[in-house]
Amino acid sequence: MSMVFSAAEVAWVAVLREDVTTAGRIWGAIEAEEEVAPIGQWPAQRAEYQAAVRGTGGPEFERGREQGRLLSLVEAVGAGEAQIEP
Repeated sequence: MSMVFSAAEVAWVAVLREDVTTAGRIWGAIEAEEEVAPIGQWPAQRAEYQAAVRGTGGPEFERGREQGRLLSLVEAVGAGEAQIEP
């Protein structure tokens, strides 16, 4: 559960940095994780994160989202590290 929340936070930061491809990739990995099993308190908080992250939309976000659905959370977040500059 904490991995999903952490990934959602990283996706939110990516949105704030205008890196919508990374945000989409991480969100896609979260969606894939949701399909595996229930994730504790995530459903109660999901809407807030969804509004912040998915609200960006657009083709870049959707491309990233499709890629992310094929990755684990660790892979999706790690792939973004190389692209997010401090």
